[in-house]
Amino acid sequence: FAESEEVEREYGVRLSDAGALKDLDCIILAVAHQAFRALSPEALLAMYSPEGEKILIDVKGIWKPRTMTSHGFVHWRL
Repeated sequence: FAESEEVEREYGVRLSDAGALKDLDCIILAVAHQAFRALSPEALLAMYSPEGEKILIDVKGIWKPRTMTSHGFVHWRL
């Protein structure tokens, strides 16, 4: 995982804790760390806005498309 201070110093981006992620329109998963693999569809759904589509871009292909679409995600993966 990235070090918050280093990311902010190098890229000017402030990282948020996963627990602070709310009302999202889209999640882009670009790394396959075990912590992300362990997230359940329900845990991911809790991060989204209650309205609108739940767009999930799974660059590493760690989640099964059928599982994610059955939970209401618009799921795209490489």
